[in-house]
Amino acid sequence: MIIIHPPKEYKGHKSEDVFIIRDDEGSRQLAECLISEQRSEYYPRKYRVMLDINTNREAFDLIIGASLARAKELCGKSDTDARIYAECDAGDVEYIKMLRQYSFDSGDALLRMDMTIPAYISAKLPDWCSRIDDNLSDFTERRLFLDRWLSVFGTPLGIERLDDITSKDGFRRIMCVDKQGMAGEVICWLESARGIIGFVFTAERCRDMNIAQTLVKLANIYLRDSGAVTVRANVPDALPYAVNTFSKAGFSRTKELKRYPGINIDKTGR
Repeated sequence: MIIIHPPKEYKGHKSEDVFIIRDDEGSRQLAECLISEQRSEYYPRKYRVMLDINTNREAFDLIIGASLARAKELCGKSDTDARIYAECDAGDVEYIKMLRQYSFDSGDALLRMDMTIPAYISAKLPDWCSRIDDNLSDFTERRLFLDRWLSVFGTPLGIERLDDITSKDGFRRIMCVDKQGMAGEVICWLESARGIIGFVFTAERCRDMNIAQTLVKLANIYLRDSGAVTVRANVPDALPYAVNTFSKAGFSRTKELKRYPGINIDKTGR
């Protein structure tokens, strides 16, 4: 097997952040890894490096070895504690086992959380802010929303994905706005008789004021009045405040969708 970088940018990644493994003749691709740097103010480790690995068992050791070396090089240049991680289905026990051989922990998870909407919901925003509903059609608002998404998750949502979301049945954004601007927002839509909550955000100055929980409840009211019987949200458990927000609003964990095995890289230990 031979390992190479592509000669130019590949799938939106710089050549040096892509590893491709081919057979000895170079005619068949056996594996690839795309390396992405992510910065978020919300995850415990604000700098993260994702390894997007597509491989078979035969090429795994070679691709993970090269990719880890590059990821650790990137972490060494950061100014904070870092985390290298990969994504896999929660039930992919074999892949998680393979990663553990390279010191990956079991990682955090993406949780599915569901609730049946009660007949009565009490929700009221504080008197110092106002509620504004829209459908995210304004160009400037869309750009600002994409910026907030990036600040939370560290990965871009992308305009095409946003177009897909905002075109869904019953799409609605509910905002809490004060004199300084955006205090919080939630987006939601309908999928048949199920409501979906896709994103909740609270400005840093408004934390610990139950803004997010109230916005989730307001979304539930809107979805119920639009015909939804149940509501679902996919929530990263690496963001404990997000899990708590949905739990306090009446949601329960129903399934583990993804796992993110990883390695913590401490700045002091480099």
